[in-house]
This record gives sequence, structure tokens and C-alpha cells, in this order.
Amino acid sequence: MKRGGVQFAQYQAVKQALGEPTAIEKLSTEQKNIIRKILVYCLAHPDAKDTAAGILKWWFPRSANPWRPDEVGDALEWMTAQEWLTSRAVVNTAQLYGLNKEKITEIEAFLINSPPKTE
Repeated sequence: MKRGGVQFAQYQAVKQALGEPTAIEKLSTEQKNIIRKILVYCLAHPDAKDTAAGILKWWFPRSANPWRPDEVGDALEWMTAQEWLTSRAVVNTAQLYGLNKEKITEIEAFLINSPPKTE
């Protein structure tokens, strides 16, 4: 079932009202931090697009973060499932990720309601 925009927000509100964990609540603190940093970068650079490897290398050089490629890949897949990022296949089966500008309001709400935390 595709759950984008308002439909996704309503779906999450119903789950929360029923006491079920929402998609965001299921994320670990580290996953939320990775997602936050990528979203903040995307909002600051809305035309940026790159692969998971490129994001690690160019957006967040290794010296500035302790992330593993699989953690970034999982975060990108999660954000793509929320339709916050776009994704398209490019040469060598890599995925190219970029901001879905139609979801900026929803992304900003996530960033406001999910402040950075440390474990």
C-alpha cells in the first residue's frame, strides 16, 4: 500500500492512537540521526543528488561521521519509502537519491518533531 503525504501522516496518527509503534518510532536513535543529517543536507541543497557511496564520500566525508555504508543505505531506503527522497537506477545498478521537493513540509515536520538524540 502506497502511503504518501497526508495519507501517510493519517496512517501514522491512527497507529499512534491505537498504541502501535509508528514507522518513525521503530527507528533506532542512530538511524534517526542519520536520517536527520541527510534531510538537513537535502533541505540546504535541494538539487543535490547522489548515490549512497557518493553521499558518504562527498556530503559527509568519513572523517566527519562514523556511519557504515549499510546504515546510510537503510536510511535512504526508509526515506524513499516515505517518499521524502526520490530514487532512480543509474549505471551499474546504483541508486541515485535526491530530495522530493513535494514533501518539504512533511520533512520539516519530521525534523521539528524528532530532535537529535544520543544513545
